Amino acid sequence: MKIKKFIINIILGLVPSKAMRKNLRNKWLYNANSNKIILDENVNKLNNNIIVISPNNQKSYNEQIKGLDINFNGKNSSVIIHEPINMNNCNIRIGQNSCVEICSSPYKINNLSITATNNSKVFIDEKFSCRGCKIENHDEANLEVKIGKDCMFSYGIHFRVSDGHSLLDTNNKEIINKPKTGISIGEHVWIGMKSTILKDVKIADNVVIGACSLVNKCVAENFVAVAGAPAKIIKRNVNWDRRNTDKYTS
Repeated sequence: MKIKKFIINIILGLVPSKAMRKNLRNKWLYNANSNKIILDENVNKLNNNIIVISPNNQKSYNEQIKGLDINFNGKNSSVIIHEPINMNNCNIRIGQNSCVEICSSPYKINNLSITATNNSKVFIDEKFSCRGCKIENHDEANLEVKIGKDCMFSYGIHFRVSDGHSLLDTNNKEIINKPKTGISIGEHVWIGMKSTILKDVKIADNVVIGACSLVNKCVAENFVAVAGAPAKIIKRNVNWDRRNTDKYTS
C-alpha cells in the first residue's frame, strides 16, 4: 500500500489542478480498498446528515470522532458511528468484508475494544454504556456480535466469539468446538464486572449477569439474574435500573 501511495502521489504531482488532484486521490486511494467510516450526525432526525470519512485521512476522523481510534487491516469494510455519542479510549480493529456499527447513546462508552475480521459483524444498539469491554471477533469468519438497546456493561467484560484454537475428537480428529453464530445480547442487559461471555451464547432481554461470571450457555428467560462459573440462574422475577439505590423511585 505504501508503494502504491508513493506511485500515485508522483502521478498526481503532474496534474495541474488542485481540485482534480483531490478527486483523483479520493478515487485512486480512498475508494481503491472500499473501506468507509460513516459518521451519522443526526440519527434520530428525519433528514440525516451522513459524512463519509476516508479511512486514509486519519486526522479527519480523529477530529470528528473523539475518543475512538480506527484501524483498517483489509478491504471492503465499514465503521458506522451514530451521534450523539460520548466515547473515551475506544478502539476498533477491522479486517476484510466486515462491519462495526455503534448507535448513539447519552451515556459514556469507555475502554471499548473491538476486533472484527473476515466477514464478521459487530452491532451495538442505542443507549449503550460501558466502563470496559473487549469484543474479540477475529479468530473465525462469518460470525456476529449483537448488543441490544439500553445495555449497561461494567469493566473487565470479555466477549470471546470463538475458542481461538481447535478442540478435536480423538476418534475421527473432527473439530468439536467450531462456533456457529456468534454472541447475541438482548435489550436492557446489565453485565457485571470481570464477566466473560463465550461463543454461541444468546442472552434474553432484561437479564442481570453477576460479577465475575463465566457465561457459556444461553440464557433464554427474561427477568432473571445469573451468576457463577459457569453461570446459572440464581434469581427470577428481577429487573434493574441505572439509578443508584438511594436515588431510585418506582
